[in-house]
Amino acid sequence: DFAEWGNNYRIDTSKIVLWGQGTGGYISLAAATLDRFSEIGTTTMPAGKFVTDLNGDGMQETMVQEAWNGDLDGATTVGISPGFPIPAGDTLAIPNYGGYSSNFQLAVNMGGALGDISWLDENSPPVISYHVVQDQFAPFESAILVVPTTNDPIVEVQGSYTTVAKANTLGLNDAFLNIDTSEYTAAAKASIAGAGFEYQEGLYAFDIPLNIFGRADGSPWNWWSAEKWDTIPFPGAVDLGLPEGTSFHQVALLSDLNMSAEKGRAYIDTIMGYYAPRAYEALGLSPDSTTSVTLLNRSQVSLQISPNPSYGLINIQSSPDFEIKAIRIIDLSGKVVLTRPSVNASQIQIDHSGLATGTYIAEIRFEEGIVTEKVLLH
Repeated sequence: DFAEWGNNYRIDTSKIVLWGQGTGGYISLAAATLDRFSEIGTTTMPAGKFVTDLNGDGMQETMVQEAWNGDLDGATTVGISPGFPIPAGDTLAIPNYGGYSSNFQLAVNMGGALGDISWLDENSPPVISYHVVQDQFAPFESAILVVPTTNDPIVEVQGSYTTVAKANTLGLNDAFLNIDTSEYTAAAKASIAGAGFEYQEGLYAFDIPLNIFGRADGSPWNWWSAEKWDTIPFPGAVDLGLPEGTSFHQVALLSDLNMSAEKGRAYIDTIMGYYAPRAYEALGLSPDSTTSVTLLNRSQVSLQISPNPSYGLINIQSSPDFEIKAIRIIDLSGKVVLTRPSVNASQIQIDHSGLATGTYIAEIRFEEGIVTEKVLLH
């Protein structure tokens, strides 16, 4: 939309945040840090954890291959299907929008971990993490990840404490250092101190003791429909030593005994309270940040809009030296009601007969900036 349609949603592409929760936390951290396929084979905690003999030829290869899994930005379609048990034609890679940037300026992780700490370097964006210290399924420091249902070991990963500590060593979170007076910062410091750890800027650690079942509530911000999920059997119940037919709701309650929307929202309030001032600094949202669009005077581009008032058709024309890039018609509530995204000419006629009679703002975009004019359409 930004590149082709005149940015109808008014998105500043220099201020994008990638936020992941649970499995999504692993994704946000990997996307923030993994820059090259070669890094998959050069891990350090431990070395070689993502290297194996994939095809039995005695040669060691990385477990992630561009030919099968696509490039790191998801910009290309790959043509190799791994075969059984993967359905025919499924390449395990759904391409993103090729040719457009996948960059973002702030990564947020809730209850996830990083595949390997070596991926985090000085080119990575700032990182904010939320983590339950006692979470047994996503380590707080560096530990072996296990399968939630069977407790089988998978691979050693680096949790939020290890990850954010290195981010601070690299100076990635320096923008957060002026937020020390925040009440949420004080609460974060108290919480992590209670768990016996030194505070790391950008990390809110929740110290939640194990419950009567010896389990940690690793996602206290979650809630779900008990009515719905109590009707769906959990397929791995027997592996957990539970009766066959035990529902998803009953299994989830083993970790989150006090699950409720009220409890979840209370945690989210804290999460947002800690996040907001840090995002403000990391994304440069202060009033003196350079995010404004240049406003042009109509005389600078010899703009003519006629007729105005207009009945059905309106003509917009500029000097041949100032090519119109895009036009938006916006109602007085701020809603974009009509767009012409790729004008690339110095004149255009627009049919507005589908719009209700009223006063609108015409926003005409040029390479040099924008002109806004009030128009009365019938």
